[in-house]
Amino acid sequence: MPLNRNHAFGGAGVFQSPMNRLKYSFIAMRESPIAGLKLFVMFFLSIGNQINAGVVWGRFRQYAHIEPECWFGLNAWCSAYGGNNPALKGIEIKRGAVIRGVLRVENGGHIVIGEGSYIGDDSLIDSSSSISVGRFTMLAHGIHIFDNDSHPLQWQDRMAQADAYRNGTFELAPTPMSAPVRIGDHVWIGFNAFIGKGVTVGDRSVVAACSVVTKDVPADCLVAGNPAKVIRRIDELRG
Repeated sequence: MPLNRNHAFGGAGVFQSPMNRLKYSFIAMRESPIAGLKLFVMFFLSIGNQINAGVVWGRFRQYAHIEPECWFGLNAWCSAYGGNNPALKGIEIKRGAVIRGVLRVENGGHIVIGEGSYIGDDSLIDSSSSISVGRFTMLAHGIHIFDNDSHPLQWQDRMAQADAYRNGTFELAPTPMSAPVRIGDHVWIGFNAFIGKGVTVGDRSVVAACSVVTKDVPADCLVAGNPAKVIRRIDELRG
């Protein structure tokens, strides 16, 4: 999935629901015809992107509960595998979240993206247990968060898993090891970091770019490395 060339918070790379855009235009028209007309013109000048955004929004509505004021990038994606019923909607996206990456729910998985949080381009969140991202947390591009090992350790089980997925008999697939992941509030995770199963990242902590996090991160700490270790507390970094 290519990176979006627009800045994360520049506004050009993410879209609210096209239907909401039109609704706001009508509301603005009642209050100020000129302002409403400008919104209509801007909408139709970007009609190609609005159509693509509608496709993205349609897919997310199929798999996710979406609260108001959320934004999606044109490369955003969500999916459910392993016999998941889309009607159960194993993804929750809270108010004001911005999604530009991939949310993927395996059989039995559940993903919650907290209020006002940001999921960057080319990031992948994959759950077969439970992954929660807190409020106003920032995930840069290329981040991978897995609450599972993806595949069993024994080669025979990996072959059986692959056959089950090819044949559509998901319920027969051996289950890889998994454990819930919790990312706290106001966390910042740098680009290309990896967060593994069973990990909790405490509130307000920072995970440095390219880190591999396999153990819990305390609140208010900077961690870095492979495996990631505490470098220092955040309050020690203030000038």
